Amino acid sequence: MLDILLVEDDELIADFERSLMNDYNVTVASTGKEAIEHAKKHNIDLLMQDVLLPDANGCQVALQIANLQNNVVVAFITGKPDLISEKEFLALKGHKNVLHCLVWDKNKRVSYKIPEIVRLVGSVKAFVTEDNNKRQKHKPFSNQEIKILDCMKKDMSNKEIALKLNISDKTVSEYKRRAMEKLKTACFSILFHPFVLELLDLEPTIESIPF
Repeated sequence: MLDILLVEDDELIADFERSLMNDYNVTVASTGKEAIEHAKKHNIDLLMQDVLLPDANGCQVALQIANLQNNVVVAFITGKPDLISEKEFLALKGHKNVLHCLVWDKNKRVSYKIPEIVRLVGSVKAFVTEDNNKRQKHKPFSNQEIKILDCMKKDMSNKEIALKLNISDKTVSEYKRRAMEKLKTACFSILFHPFVLELLDLEPTIESIPF
Protein backbone atom coordinates (compact mmCIF):
# COMPACT_ATOMS: atom_id res chain seq x y z
CA MET A 1 0.00 0.00 0.00
CA LEU A 2 1.24 3.46 -0.90
CA ASP A 3 2.18 5.83 1.91
CA ILE A 4 0.83 9.28 1.05
CA LEU A 5 1.54 12.60 2.74
CA LEU A 6 -1.09 15.24 1.93
CA VAL A 7 0.10 18.74 2.82
CA GLU A 8 -2.90 21.07 2.88
CA ASP A 9 -3.71 23.84 5.37
CA ASP A 10 -7.42 24.09 4.50
CA GLU A 11 -9.14 21.51 6.72
CA LEU A 12 -12.22 21.15 4.53
CA ILE A 13 -10.16 20.59 1.38
CA ALA A 14 -7.84 18.18 3.19
CA ASP A 15 -10.77 16.13 4.53
CA PHE A 16 -12.37 15.97 1.08
CA GLU A 17 -9.17 14.98 -0.72
CA ARG A 18 -8.34 12.42 1.93
CA SER A 19 -11.82 10.89 1.53
CA LEU A 20 -10.95 10.21 -2.11
CA MET A 21 -8.05 7.98 -1.03
CA ASN A 22 -9.60 5.75 1.63
CA ASP A 23 -7.86 2.69 0.22
CA TYR A 24 -4.41 4.14 0.95
CA ASN A 25 -2.37 5.09 3.99
CA VAL A 26 -2.85 8.87 4.02
CA THR A 27 -1.36 11.29 6.54
CA VAL A 28 -2.41 14.95 6.52
CA ALA A 29 -0.11 17.81 7.52
CA SER A 30 -1.44 21.36 7.73
CA THR A 31 1.93 23.12 7.94
CA GLY A 32 5.36 22.77 6.43
CA LYS A 33 6.83 22.00 9.85
CA GLU A 34 4.40 19.10 10.41
CA ALA A 35 5.16 17.71 6.95
CA ILE A 36 8.93 17.78 7.47
CA GLU A 37 8.68 16.20 10.93
CA HIS A 38 6.58 13.38 9.46
CA ALA A 39 9.11 12.86 6.65
CA LYS A 40 11.90 12.46 9.21
CA LYS A 41 10.18 9.44 10.76
CA HIS A 42 8.14 7.81 7.99
CA ASN A 43 8.46 6.60 4.41
CA ILE A 44 6.58 8.62 1.79
CA ASP A 45 5.73 7.20 -1.63
CA LEU A 46 3.62 10.16 -2.75
CA LEU A 47 3.89 13.74 -1.52
CA MET A 48 0.75 15.72 -2.41
CA GLN A 49 1.93 19.25 -1.77
CA ASP A 50 0.03 22.53 -1.64
CA VAL A 51 2.07 25.56 -2.65
CA LEU A 52 0.67 28.12 -0.22
CA LEU A 53 1.18 27.18 3.44
CA PRO A 54 0.80 29.36 6.54
CA ASP A 55 4.39 28.85 7.66
CA ALA A 56 6.39 28.03 4.54
CA ASN A 57 6.78 27.93 0.77
CA GLY A 58 5.38 24.59 -0.43
CA CYS A 59 8.19 24.15 -2.96
CA GLN A 60 10.83 24.56 -0.29
CA VAL A 61 9.01 22.10 1.95
CA ALA A 62 8.95 19.57 -0.90
CA LEU A 63 12.71 19.99 -1.42
CA GLN A 64 13.41 19.40 2.27
CA ILE A 65 11.22 16.30 2.25
CA ALA A 66 13.00 15.03 -0.87
CA ASN A 67 16.27 15.24 1.05
CA LEU A 68 14.79 12.91 3.66
CA GLN A 69 13.21 10.34 1.35
CA ASN A 70 14.11 7.84 -1.37
CA ASN A 71 12.28 7.74 -4.71
CA VAL A 72 9.35 9.91 -3.66
CA VAL A 73 6.81 11.15 -6.21
CA VAL A 74 6.00 14.84 -5.77
CA ALA A 75 2.62 16.12 -6.95
CA PHE A 76 1.82 19.79 -6.48
CA ILE A 77 -1.94 20.08 -5.97
CA THR A 78 -2.69 23.75 -6.47
CA GLY A 79 -4.96 26.29 -8.08
CA LYS A 80 -2.00 28.63 -8.51
CA PRO A 81 0.70 26.79 -10.49
CA ASP A 82 2.22 30.15 -11.43
CA LEU A 83 3.61 30.33 -7.88
CA ILE A 84 5.98 27.45 -8.68
CA SER A 85 9.18 29.00 -9.96
CA GLU A 86 11.25 27.48 -12.76
CA LYS A 87 14.24 27.16 -10.43
CA GLU A 88 12.25 25.33 -7.73
CA PHE A 89 10.56 23.00 -10.20
CA LEU A 90 13.82 22.04 -11.91
CA ALA A 91 15.50 21.52 -8.54
CA LEU A 92 12.82 18.98 -7.63
CA LYS A 93 12.64 17.36 -11.05
CA GLY A 94 16.39 16.77 -11.05
CA HIS A 95 16.64 15.75 -7.39
CA LYS A 96 18.32 12.38 -6.92
CA ASN A 97 15.60 11.25 -4.50
CA VAL A 98 12.61 12.34 -6.61
CA LEU A 99 11.18 9.60 -8.79
CA HIS A 100 8.80 11.91 -10.62
CA CYS A 101 7.44 15.45 -10.24
CA LEU A 102 4.20 16.81 -11.66
CA VAL A 103 1.86 19.76 -11.25
CA TRP A 104 -1.88 19.13 -10.81
CA ASP A 105 -3.64 22.38 -11.69
CA LYS A 106 -7.00 22.43 -9.89
CA ASN A 107 -8.26 24.94 -12.45
CA LYS A 108 -7.95 22.28 -15.16
CA ARG A 109 -8.26 18.98 -13.24
CA VAL A 110 -10.93 18.86 -10.57
CA SER A 111 -10.12 17.41 -7.16
CA TYR A 112 -12.37 14.35 -7.44
CA LYS A 113 -9.94 13.02 -10.06
CA ILE A 114 -7.13 12.93 -7.50
CA PRO A 115 -7.29 9.09 -7.33
CA GLU A 116 -5.87 9.17 -10.88
CA ILE A 117 -2.62 10.52 -9.44
CA VAL A 118 -2.50 7.71 -6.91
CA ARG A 119 -3.03 5.07 -9.61
CA LEU A 120 -0.34 6.70 -11.73
CA VAL A 121 2.10 6.63 -8.86
CA GLY A 122 1.35 2.99 -8.16
CA SER A 123 2.02 2.11 -11.79
CA VAL A 124 5.28 4.03 -12.02
CA LYS A 125 6.51 2.63 -8.72
CA ALA A 126 5.80 -0.86 -10.02
CA PHE A 127 7.85 -0.23 -13.16
CA VAL A 128 10.94 0.73 -11.18
CA THR A 129 10.69 -1.87 -8.43
CA GLU A 130 12.88 -4.97 -8.60
CA ASP A 131 11.69 -8.42 -7.53
CA ASN A 132 13.28 -7.87 -4.13
CA ASN A 133 11.22 -4.64 -3.77
CA LYS A 134 14.33 -2.48 -3.85
CA ARG A 135 13.36 0.70 -5.67
CA GLN A 136 15.50 2.03 -8.49
CA LYS A 137 15.87 5.54 -9.85
CA HIS A 138 13.49 6.29 -12.70
CA LYS A 139 15.22 8.07 -15.57
CA PRO A 140 13.08 10.92 -16.91
CA PHE A 141 12.02 10.98 -20.54
CA SER A 142 13.74 13.47 -22.82
CA ASN A 143 11.61 15.96 -24.75
CA GLN A 144 12.29 14.05 -27.98
CA GLU A 145 11.26 10.74 -26.41
CA ILE A 146 8.00 12.29 -25.20
CA LYS A 147 7.31 13.63 -28.72
CA ILE A 148 7.92 10.19 -30.21
CA LEU A 149 5.73 8.46 -27.63
CA ASP A 150 3.00 10.97 -28.39
CA CYS A 151 3.28 10.05 -32.07
CA MET A 152 3.11 6.37 -31.15
CA LYS A 153 -0.17 7.01 -29.33
CA LYS A 154 -1.52 8.25 -32.66
CA ASP A 155 -0.46 4.98 -34.34
CA MET A 156 2.08 6.75 -36.52
CA SER A 157 4.67 4.57 -38.26
CA ASN A 158 8.41 5.06 -37.87
CA LYS A 159 8.56 6.76 -41.25
CA GLU A 160 5.73 9.13 -40.35
CA ILE A 161 7.38 9.97 -37.03
CA ALA A 162 10.74 10.50 -38.72
CA LEU A 163 9.16 12.85 -41.27
CA LYS A 164 7.29 14.84 -38.64
CA LEU A 165 10.31 15.26 -36.33
CA ASN A 166 12.84 15.59 -39.16
CA ILE A 167 14.96 12.67 -37.99
CA SER A 168 15.88 9.30 -39.50
CA ASP A 169 13.96 6.04 -39.09
CA LYS A 170 16.99 4.64 -37.28
CA THR A 171 16.90 7.51 -34.78
CA VAL A 172 13.20 6.89 -34.12
CA SER A 173 13.94 3.24 -33.36
CA GLU A 174 16.76 4.25 -31.01
CA TYR A 175 14.52 6.62 -29.05
CA LYS A 176 11.90 3.87 -28.75
CA ARG A 177 14.56 1.50 -27.42
CA ARG A 178 15.68 4.06 -24.83
CA ALA A 179 12.10 4.59 -23.69
CA MET A 180 11.70 0.85 -23.20
CA GLU A 181 14.84 0.69 -21.11
CA LYS A 182 13.62 3.55 -18.91
CA LEU A 183 10.35 1.76 -18.30
CA LYS A 184 12.24 -1.44 -17.42
CA THR A 185 10.28 -3.48 -19.93
CA ALA A 186 11.07 -5.74 -22.87
CA CYS A 187 8.03 -5.00 -25.02
CA PHE A 188 6.38 -1.93 -26.51
CA SER A 189 2.94 -2.87 -25.22
CA ILE A 190 3.69 -1.48 -21.76
CA LEU A 191 4.26 1.94 -23.32
CA PHE A 192 0.56 2.02 -24.11
CA HIS A 193 -0.59 1.15 -20.60
CA PRO A 194 -3.25 3.85 -19.89
CA PHE A 195 -1.51 4.97 -16.71
CA VAL A 196 1.79 5.43 -18.53
CA LEU A 197 0.18 7.39 -21.34
CA GLU A 198 -1.60 9.67 -18.89
CA LEU A 199 1.60 10.17 -16.97
CA LEU A 200 3.26 11.33 -20.16
CA ASP A 201 0.37 13.73 -20.72
CA LEU A 202 0.82 15.06 -17.20
CA GLU A 203 4.58 15.41 -17.56
CA PRO A 204 5.09 19.16 -17.06
CA THR A 205 7.53 20.97 -19.30
CA ILE A 206 9.12 24.35 -18.77
CA GLU A 207 6.90 25.80 -21.48
CA SER A 208 3.70 24.51 -19.83
CA ILE A 209 4.31 26.14 -16.46
CA PRO A 210 3.59 29.88 -16.31
CA PHE A 211 6.39 31.92 -14.75
